[in-house]
Amino acid sequence: MSRKIAVLSLLLFSLSAYARSRALSQRETHPQGGTVSGIVESVQGNLIRLADGLVVVDASDAKIVIGRGREATVGQIEPGMLLFATIDTSGKASMITATRFGDATLFGAVDSVDVAAQTLTLLGYTASVDDETSFGSYRKDQDLDLSDIVRNQLVQVQVDAVNGRLIAREVLVLAPVPPQISGLRGTVKSIGTDSWEIESGQETVSVVVNAQTKIVGSPKVGDTVEVLYSVDSANNKVAISIVKIVRLPPVKVVQFHGKVKSVTGATWVVTVDGEDKTFTVNDHTKITTDTGVGDFVQVLASQADDGALTALVVMKLRF
Repeated sequence: MSRKIAVLSLLLFSLSAYARSRALSQRETHPQGGTVSGIVESVQGNLIRLADGLVVVDASDAKIVIGRGREATVGQIEPGMLLFATIDTSGKASMITATRFGDATLFGAVDSVDVAAQTLTLLGYTASVDDETSFGSYRKDQDLDLSDIVRNQLVQVQVDAVNGRLIAREVLVLAPVPPQISGLRGTVKSIGTDSWEIESGQETVSVVVNAQTKIVGSPKVGDTVEVLYSVDSANNKVAISIVKIVRLPPVKVVQFHGKVKSVTGATWVVTVDGEDKTFTVNDHTKITTDTGVGDFVQVLASQADDGALTALVVMKLRF
């Protein structure tokens, strides 16, 4: 009998050791922890309840972020927020992000910004910002506030209606300001170090010139020129190129915006609104550095009576 008891004891000991080893192996290969996400139902102390209170997140040890990276406390988490929590091996949350749903979301280009009044306008709607407004950007390393938002930037703004006003809760910049390219023809009225005065029709237009401005044909006061310019955030007209019109009646000068399809010797093909345009380049053509196939470009060209196009300026658009 004692022999049977000894064998049985040894068997039980072996099974117990195997079970402990098995459990340890499972813990090592299947670590606990995970994530929980959902809409906040209520907050009681450090406990955040989701799914009609059936799911509870313990935030007592968690780092909490609200909106676009703004650190917060559990007391700032409100019912209705979208919550995402990382749960550690203790069963508590180690990291929580909570995003507020606004009463409305506006998406579009910024119409105007008034830093003094702390407002921005898009789609005809004006939203005020306050200390609770969070800002984000397509550039993760960029720290923004209202003064960094400029006209024509593409943004998404979540707003709440408060006492008859729209309050911006989140402002997310989705893209940089696209270049606004325009052109004018006129007579050179004056030439300065930093700007030229061009008489065009019934008005005199001042254009800024800088080291990047391409000046073609050595124009002087009294000459007729074609000017390609962009508008900066301060609403200045910055000359990209100033081309002297050599003969009268002037050569027909046209401009195109498209993508370079091919470059073969002196022949460039640019796709403009789905249609291929062929340009001839020569020694007088000004081409920005490192421009080639696949680049988006602005082309200023002369057009002959038979429709043939000769490029005067090929400028790479950097956006």
